[in-house]
Amino acid sequence: GPLHAPFLVAWDRAAAPDIHRRRRLGRWLAASARVGGWWDRDGLPPVLVVCRSGRELRVWEEALEQRDAGRLQVLFTTREEMDAAGPGDARWWRPGRAPGGIVEQLGWGAAPAVGVFRVERALDDCASPPRCAGASRAGRALAGAAGGPAGPVWQRVAELALATTAAEKTLTEWVARHPLLSCAELSALTGEPARLVERRLDLLAGCGAIRTDAEPPGMNDDDVPRYLLTELGMRSIAARTGVPPAVFARHGGVTFVSAKQPPGLSPVWHREHALGVNRVAARLALDARAAGWRLAEWRNEAESTHRFAAEDGRAAWIRPDASGVLVRGAELRLFLLEYDRGTLDSGDYEGYRRYYAVRAWEGDFASEPTLLFVCSDHRAEARVRRAVHGWTRHARVLVTVEWRRSDRFDELPENARGQHADDAHVGRDSRRGSDAGASSCGSGGGSGSPRPCVTKRRRHRP
Repeated sequence: GPLHAPFLVAWDRAAAPDIHRRRRLGRWLAASARVGGWWDRDGLPPVLVVCRSGRELRVWEEALEQRDAGRLQVLFTTREEMDAAGPGDARWWRPGRAPGGIVEQLGWGAAPAVGVFRVERALDDCASPPRCAGASRAGRALAGAAGGPAGPVWQRVAELALATTAAEKTLTEWVARHPLLSCAELSALTGEPARLVERRLDLLAGCGAIRTDAEPPGMNDDDVPRYLLTELGMRSIAARTGVPPAVFARHGGVTFVSAKQPPGLSPVWHREHALGVNRVAARLALDARAAGWRLAEWRNEAESTHRFAAEDGRAAWIRPDASGVLVRGAELRLFLLEYDRGTLDSGDYEGYRRYYAVRAWEGDFASEPTLLFVCSDHRAEARVRRAVHGWTRHARVLVTVEWRRSDRFDELPENARGQHADDAHVGRDSRRGSDAGASSCGSGGGSGSPRPCVTKRRRHRP
């Protein structure tokens, strides 16, 4: 008779934290023996997991290797593979085996015991659902969401989901991952007109998904509204991601104002630093767009953290302030970013030397990313150049001051996924000696004593 190859599909949500992936796999393994009998004597069919990128795929693989999978088979691929080749011809990975096509990886046999679910009557014969006169469903949801904290939390999350468009949900995620953005900065990052962004922000604030920052402007801040995510907004993102709110709040890489937080206390500890990083992001997006590039990704500190084994085998990590990807056609420029206001010591950058010295980036990126230092002034720039002097032979390092402007992104060194400088004409690729117009990082002697990790110590809370 005909052969069958049943399978289950799991779509890995991009915003889900890694701990959710590990727990999700644990639940599959725990349930496989219990529900496997519903299928046949071999248990559950293979689970096909579509990951956002190779990084998430490695997280799944490592989690599976650390557990006893029993008879449950889990196969992985990436969205890039699916887009390029389709599900049939995409490469699927399975721990301990070479990647291959889905036809070769699946187990073929008799039809599974699970029957086909059938309805008693054709849907055409069913009565139409009742129609409600008056406002639309979205309109009623908007009215409910804007009505204040009435009703259970799940109802408010549902109303918020119905009341907001995809563009408004995108703005919510920007505010969640990059707190204290202004309307103008969000306009620069999204490419949307400022007036349209302002209307959407007003709607999100009215629904309780975001709120304006209550802290007075800092010494380098302009007197404009800046936005923070609320707990309701966090819960709405968690629901879209499929992650429990408690897990997402702790591991999702977002900043929000908790309902239990005392009034007037901001969740952002280093306000001036956060504002500086936001300015760099907005300026970079505008300059890149003017030069024919696009800032395709801008990740926050939590999303940019990378762990690795240093030269001595000890666990280490780097924690850039941000990272991102510039795109122009098929060209990609990937970078790590440190924003320095002159508050860091030279030893705080030792982790980067160790990261590039052991080529740990090979486990995180397709090729070497540029390490970009953006400084608040010339004094901070001089401190950074002294700090990295001597180890830049290991890495491509560019240094600039945040107020300088760039429109020469196409002059960055060629390297499939690994170049970017906010100001290419004022930085220098120190290994190649390609002076682009101003200060450079030196190369020469040794560096300071190694540390097991890099932790950035702010000297004070602004």
